[in-house]
Amino acid sequence: MNPWDEVRRRISSRNEADLAEYLTGLSDADRRAVAAQVPGHLTSRLDGTSRWQIRERLGERATGYRLAGAACMSGAAQVAAWLSRRELREVRDPAADAALVMSVLRHRPEAWRRDLAARLVRRVRPPAGPEWMRLQDAPGWELAAALVVETGIEPPESDGFVACWAWRVAARHRQNGGRPVLGDDPLLDRLLPRLFTAQGVAEALIADEEGSRRQQLEATRLSGRPDGSAHDRPGGTANDRPDDGWPVGTAINRPDDGWLSGTARDRTGDRPDGTARDRLGDLADDSARDRTGGGLAAGTCLSIIGELVALAAAGRVSREALVAGCASRFMAGGEAAGTAPFVTLWRLLETSVAEIPVLDFVRLLPSGASPFVQLALDELRRAEAAGALDDELFAEAIGALVFRPEKKYVTAAVRWLGAAPPSRGGTAVAALAQVLEADLPTLRDRAVRLAVKLAPHADETARDAVREAAARLPEEARERLATAYGPLADVAPPKPPSVGTLTAPPLPRLAPPLASAAELAAEMLELRWPEEPHQYERIMAGLVELSHRDREAVVTLLAPRWHGYYGHPDNPMGHAYPSNDRTTRDLLQRCVLALVYPDYSRRLTSAMAERQEAYQQREVLPQEIVLRRLREIIHLFEREETIPVLLATPTAATGHVDPATLLDRMERLGDAEPLDADFWQALLRLPREVDEALVVRAEKLPTEAGRRLARWLRDGNLPGPAVRKESGLPDPAVRNEPGPPDPAVRNEPGLPGWLSELGSVRFDSARCSYPEEIVWWPTIMPSHRNVVAKYLVKCLSWLSERSDARAEAVVTLAHGDGPAGRATALAITAFLGHPRPAQRAAAAQALAVLAVRGQFPAGDFGWAIAKLIQDGDLSLKRITASLADLVDDGAHAEVWQAFTTALPPLLPKAGERPRGGLGEFLTVAVRAAILAGARGEVPGLAELAGRKGSSLVLQEARRLHGTV
Repeated sequence: MNPWDEVRRRISSRNEADLAEYLTGLSDADRRAVAAQVPGHLTSRLDGTSRWQIRERLGERATGYRLAGAACMSGAAQVAAWLSRRELREVRDPAADAALVMSVLRHRPEAWRRDLAARLVRRVRPPAGPEWMRLQDAPGWELAAALVVETGIEPPESDGFVACWAWRVAARHRQNGGRPVLGDDPLLDRLLPRLFTAQGVAEALIADEEGSRRQQLEATRLSGRPDGSAHDRPGGTANDRPDDGWPVGTAINRPDDGWLSGTARDRTGDRPDGTARDRLGDLADDSARDRTGGGLAAGTCLSIIGELVALAAAGRVSREALVAGCASRFMAGGEAAGTAPFVTLWRLLETSVAEIPVLDFVRLLPSGASPFVQLALDELRRAEAAGALDDELFAEAIGALVFRPEKKYVTAAVRWLGAAPPSRGGTAVAALAQVLEADLPTLRDRAVRLAVKLAPHADETARDAVREAAARLPEEARERLATAYGPLADVAPPKPPSVGTLTAPPLPRLAPPLASAAELAAEMLELRWPEEPHQYERIMAGLVELSHRDREAVVTLLAPRWHGYYGHPDNPMGHAYPSNDRTTRDLLQRCVLALVYPDYSRRLTSAMAERQEAYQQREVLPQEIVLRRLREIIHLFEREETIPVLLATPTAATGHVDPATLLDRMERLGDAEPLDADFWQALLRLPREVDEALVVRAEKLPTEAGRRLARWLRDGNLPGPAVRKESGLPDPAVRNEPGPPDPAVRNEPGLPGWLSELGSVRFDSARCSYPEEIVWWPTIMPSHRNVVAKYLVKCLSWLSERSDARAEAVVTLAHGDGPAGRATALAITAFLGHPRPAQRAAAAQALAVLAVRGQFPAGDFGWAIAKLIQDGDLSLKRITASLADLVDDGAHAEVWQAFTTALPPLLPKAGERPRGGLGEFLTVAVRAAILAGARGEVPGLAELAGRKGSSLVLQEARRLHGTV
C-alpha cells in the first residue's frame, strides 16, 4: 500500500496518534506524494457542502488532515495557509491538536519553525461572539502559542493573538476557581507591553473581572467567611460545585498544561447609554491588599488586573511598565468600555503624585471617555493638593470640564472652582460663561453666585464673557451680575420657540409576489434573521402558487439544497424533536422539505408526533395562527397535493387583506374549500369597512367558506372592542401571567373552537416562546389594534427589558386600525423606556403615527407612564429623553395632555422625597406646556411649587406652575 493510502486510512479511522507516528517516519519522497494528494481529497470530500455542514461532514477528521499537511507540505507559508483553512481551523480538542501538530513539526529546521510561528501568529483573529464563545479556544491560537513558546521568537504584531491570550487567561481563572495563573505564564513577559495597545483586550479584562467577582461572592456565600476561603470544605473551589453559575460540563477538563479554556454564560451589564459599568475594582482591590510575603490570600479569586498588581508588588513584573502602559492607553483614547479596566489598574497601582502625567491628563479632559475623565479629575485634584497643578493648567482643566456633555463633570468643575482660593479661581472665571448658558437651572444659580464672588479677581476677557452670557439670563440673575460686572448688553426679545413639523413615515412597501422558481430559491437563501413576517408570507405564497403552476420546476431547484437538511434521508429520528415544530423558521424550512421530499417529510412528522410530550402547551393565539398556517402547508405538500393560492397573504404592510383581492382568490379556488387556518387568518385581516357590492359578490361563492365570508362581511366581522376606562388594568394584564377573560372583549360565536378565545387574551393555557415573535402579532389582526396590544401587554417585561423584543411591532400596531386604549398605550410606553435607543425610537415613531392620524391616546398614555414608573418597570430618565424628542418633533400638544395625567401621581406628597429624574421630567413638561400654550390646574403642582428650596424639582415646578 502506498503512503497516501496509509495516510488516508488513518485519517478515516481517526487515530491521530498513530497517524502522527506514521507521518514522522516518512521519507521526503513519501511526504511529497502525500502533499500532492491531500488538498484534492479534502476538496472532494467537502464538494457542495455549505459552511454550516462542514464541521458535521469532517467530524473528528480535521486534525488528521491538519497533521498530513503540516508533516508533508514543504514551505512554511504553504503549511500556515493549510492549517488556517476555514474548513480546518476548528477542531474538537485544540490542545491535543496542537500537541500532535507540534510532534510532526519537530523534524523541521529551527528557522523554518520560527517562520511558521510568526505566520500563524499573524493569522490569529480576535475572538468574536458572546462571552462564552470567546472563553473557548480561538481557532489557531493554541498551535501558534505553542510554537511561540517552543521557538522563543518575539511574536509579530497581532492584536488577535494578544486578545486571545487575555481571553485564555480569563478562561483559566474560571476553571481553577480564580487561583493565580499569570506568574508562570510563558507568554507574560512578551505580551504584557502589548496588553495596553491591542484592540479587543479590554473586553477580556472586563469579563475576567466579572467572573472573578462572581466566584468570590459565591465562595463567600458558601463558606460564610468574609474572604471567601473554603479550605475546610471537601473539594473547596468554586469550580467543583455544580451550582457555581456556569453550565455543568461546559469546561474542557484536561491536565493544567497552561493552556486551559472554558465557557461561561454571556453576561452584560452596561448602562443604558452604552457606557461601561464600573465593574472593576472591588475584587482586584482586595486581592492587591491581601498579600502575604508577595503571595495572595488563600481563597482570593483573582482577575488579570488583580494578578498584575500583585505581581508588580512582588517584583515579578515592572510596576513602572504598568503605570506607563496605562498612561499610553489613556493617550490613545477610545470608548468607555475600552478604557475602564485600565482606569481600574491605575487606581490599584496607587501611583504617586510624581507619576501623574498632569499635562497629558488636562489635555485629555475634553475628549476622554467618561471613566478616564473621572480618574483624571481625581488625580488632578490630588496633584493640586501637592502643589503640582499650576494656575494655568487649573484654568484649562475647569474650562475643559464645563464643556463636557455629562452634567456630573460640569457640576464637578463648578464645585472645584468654588473650593479654590479666590485669587486662583479668578483665572477660570471665563469658564462660568458656559455654565450660565447651559440649560441647567440649579447649576446656573450656583454659577451666578460664584461669578459674583470671583468678580474682583476676573480679568477683562473673563468679564466680557460673563457679561455676554448674563444678557440671556432671567432678570434677577442679570441684575446681580450687572452689579458685579458692569452694565450688560441690551436683551433682544426672545425668539418664539420653534419645533419640527410632526411627520409619520409610512411602513415599507411590500415586495412584489415571487414570479418564478428561481426567485423562490433565491429568497429562501436570503431568509433574514431576525425574521420579517412579510418575507415569510411572500415565500409561503410563492411555494403554494408556484408549485401548483409547475411543481417539477420548483422541486428541481430546491431539492439539492434540502437533501439531508434534516438528517439522513432514511432516518429522521435525529431531527424529530418537538422544537423543530415550534418556530416559524423551522416550519417554513419544513414546508420546503415537504414539497421536495414528501415521503421523508411524512416520516419526520410521524416521528415528531411519537415524541410529542403528553401535555403540550400551545403558543399564544396570535402566534398559534401563524404556526397552524405553516403546518397546513406542510400537510398539503406531504399529501402531494397543491392549491392555486393562499387566501391570507397580506396586500398591505399593516397586514390587511384587500376584500376584493380576497374574493378574487376565493374565486380561483372554485368549488374547493380553502385551508382552514389560512381562511380564518384572511378574515381576521379584512378592514373594518367593506363595500356593500363586495358582500353581494361574496354571496355568490359556491363553497361553505364562501358563505362564511359573506356572513362575515355582512355582519361587520369581529366586534370592535373598546377597553373600558377602568382605574387600572388587572395585574395579569401587565405581567406575563394567566388571567381571567376581559369582559370588555367578547368572543365571536362564529369562530372555530381553536380560535374561539382569540378576543379573551388568555395566557393560562398558552405560552410566549420567543420575544421576537411579537413582530407577527399586529399583522394577524390589523383591524383590532387594542386586542393585539393586550397580547403585547401580557409580555410587558419583554417589551421594557429584552434586547431581542421587536419594537417594530408597535410601529405596525400604530399603523393599524381599531381603538387605541390603555393596552396600546402600555405597549408603546414600555418600549419608550427601553434600554436600547433603537427600541425607544420605534416607540416614538409609533406615537408620532397616532398623533398624525388624530388617534393619540393622550390620557391613556399619561396613565401608562405613571403606572409603569410607579411599578418600577420604567426608567424616568430614559422616558424623559424620549418625551423631549417627541416634543421637539412637533407632538408638544399631545405630550402635554399626557403630562396632565402622568404628573399628579408622580409628584411627591408632603414629606416625601421626589423620585430620581423628576426635575428633568418637569423640564420637558415646561417646554411642552409653553409650546402648547397650555392653561389649567395640575393637581398637586401648586403645593409643590410653594415649597422652599432651590432643587431642580422645585425650580421646574415653579416654572411649570407659572406657565400654566
